Amino acid sequence: MSNSKLLTPNLDSYATNSIAKSVSMSRGFHTGSGATSLWKTLSTTAASGAVPRPRTNHSEDAMLSLVLLCSLASSEVPLDLISRGASPRRRWNAHGGIEEKDALYIALSSALVDLLSSIAKLDNALCELVSLSAISKSSDETYMVNRAVQARVSDSLPPELHSFWRLQALVVAYRSIPWKYLELGPFGVRELFIPHLRHTLQGVRNHDHLIAQATAMTLCGFIIILILLEP
Repeated sequence: MSNSKLLTPNLDSYATNSIAKSVSMSRGFHTGSGATSLWKTLSTTAASGAVPRPRTNHSEDAMLSLVLLCSLASSEVPLDLISRGASPRRRWNAHGGIEEKDALYIALSSALVDLLSSIAKLDNALCELVSLSAISKSSDETYMVNRAVQARVSDSLPPELHSFWRLQALVVAYRSIPWKYLELGPFGVRELFIPHLRHTLQGVRNHDHLIAQATAMTLCGFIIILILLEP
């Protein structure tokens, strides 16, 4: 077995443990009875007030998608990054075998898994955001968030939810990266995907001090991912 294959199971274990611990250490808006509806309500309210064309009937899917996009880097976001980040991924396990890991395994919210892994739901949500001028779409299926909207979402989102969304964005960005020998990478991985992984890792490290130690292991994993990426 090659050295890269020997490294990969450890990377998956380290990243999973550190991110899962990080999520469990956040404020708790996404865990416990009734908490799911609370973080969704607060996030949807913040996003609804930030769009250029406010109205009363924004869909929850569109508003949650907007908050996630605002939590990624201020650069082009490929559609593949979002959907891959919430879909099952092929990974090496601790015994050197290959298995599919669900996004819930690495602590992505079940509500976001349901939304982002459904191409139909995600496409409808993004189309709604384009119609609201909250984001723009390029011909190559990449999206850009309106900078003013991004700032308003950040200002409107309750402070207790910033940590939660930084971690959710980190999980999506991390899981979107293809692993060498297991998956063929989509076009532009290094140019379009890596900036979002770097941004989300840096954001957690800079702002979520209680989980900085756990995230440090994920930063080490990030370096290994770059080595293992398909050319």
